[in-house]
Amino acid sequence: MKTYIDLYILTVKKKDLPAYVKLAEKYAAVVRDYGVLEHREFVGDDLKNKMGGSFLKLVPLKPGEVMISSYVSYRSRKHRDEATKKAINDPRMKAMMDIAMPFDMKRFYFGGFDSIFEMKPIAKTAKRSKGIASTSAKRKSIKRKR
Repeated sequence: MKTYIDLYILTVKKKDLPAYVKLAEKYAAVVRDYGVLEHREFVGDDLKNKMGGSFLKLVPLKPGEVMISSYVSYRSRKHRDEATKKAINDPRMKAMMDIAMPFDMKRFYFGGFDSIFEMKPIAKTAKRSKGIASTSAKRKSIKRKR
């Protein structure tokens, strides 16, 4: 399925990371109601590389900061535009705008990207090698034990 994403890069002080995660969770709760397909947040872990350019050259970190990358996926740009318009007018989103952001808005970057290639998810099978059960199988097993 072809998708459209908004991709974000920003910096957060390490001490503000829990507040940022809470804000991201609140944001996800709002946009989910408007049909967003997926929302993921990532913290930079391996940003110094010798091959190609570095994110750290694009967005240098100050002492005590971490880099966050996130994406929100939609069915299309039209869907993104419609969902964003609805989310912006949602009272929950308006309430979030009244709090101090736990990141530097001057170093907040984002843009929309249309997919040109998507790898299909690996098919889940009932059999797992070496007796490793799937996450859903583990959950069922735990429920049965209770």
